[in-house]
Amino acid sequence: MTEMSEPIVASVDAAEPDQGAKAGGKGKSIFAAERIWDAMSALAALLGVLGVAAGAVLAYAEYRRSVEADMRRETMSLIDRFENDGSLEAYRRLAAAIDEVRAEVPASDLELAKTDPQARALLAHRISRRVLKEADRRADLQDVTYFFNRLGLCIEAEICSFPVAAIFFEDTVTSLLTYFGPDVAESGPSGAGVAALMARISQSSEGGGLQR
Repeated sequence: MTEMSEPIVASVDAAEPDQGAKAGGKGKSIFAAERIWDAMSALAALLGVLGVAAGAVLAYAEYRRSVEADMRRETMSLIDRFENDGSLEAYRRLAAAIDEVRAEVPASDLELAKTDPQARALLAHRISRRVLKEADRRADLQDVTYFFNRLGLCIEAEICSFPVAAIFFEDTVTSLLTYFGPDVAESGPSGAGVAALMARISQSSEGGGLQR
């Protein structure tokens, strides 16, 4: 009987290390699971932050699109006024008056003005003095200057779109500055600002004569 009990005790003792190993393995599994859970939680938090940031960016982009659309509409409204409130007709009368004076200029002077900046400036000054001798033409220039003052204020207040205004008025203001730049700048308290706006609009233009 005694001999038979020894293997049983031995087998129980031998089994104890296996149970410890199982317990250790279970502890490692729990620790690994916790690390995975922590990593997933951190990733979820990061994705949440990124989602909020992306939403803010999209909201701002949509806001800017809306603002720019409103600015384009306001600019087009002013352009419509330019064409229908008499400003365009005033501009066309100035153009016609300049063409009449240019027709009297010797061809040699016109050719020289094409290549000589000083001659071009002198010719423009001579033409503008002839045109503005007439009170009606001075009134026309005042009307056109007043319109561009309104446009400048609208752009400065970020109600109107400068790019849209530049596309539409580039040739117009370049021609006006060519002949009447000093007159616009000296037209009143707002004259310098109007001339500066015209110069800004005309920067990319190569216009020379008044365009109809």
